[in-house]
Amino acid sequence: MEEIGFEECDYIRVERSWTFWRDTFGNDKFLGLKMELHVPCRHRLDHLMSQCNHNHQEIAFDANTDEELFKSVERCVILLDRYVHDLQKHFDVKCFVFKKHFTDYPEYMTGILQ
Repeated sequence: MEEIGFEECDYIRVERSWTFWRDTFGNDKFLGLKMELHVPCRHRLDHLMSQCNHNHQEIAFDANTDEELFKSVERCVILLDRYVHDLQKHFDVKCFVFKKHFTDYPEYMTGILQ
C-alpha cells in the first residue's frame, strides 16, 4: 500500500510498529487534514491471553522457575511496539473498547467516513 500511497484512503489499518504512523504521516496532519488514531484498548491480561491463543501457545503457570514462566510468556507476545504513549506526541489518539471492534465500531465509523 505504501508504494501507491494513502491519498484515497479514509481508513487505514496496519499492525506494525508505532513508528509506522510517525514515519509515514509525520505529525498530526495528512494532506492538510488532522489525523486521529483510533486504538483498540483492552485489558493487558486479556490481550496477552489472546496472543497466546493466536500463537497456539500456553503460559507455563506450573513452571519450575521464573525463567521458564517468562519464556512461555515471550512465546505468546506479538508486536509489543504497536502502541506506545509517544504516539500522543504526534497524533490525536482515541481509545475504543476492543470488544466493540466487531460490533458497534464499524457502524460508528461508517457514519463518520466519506
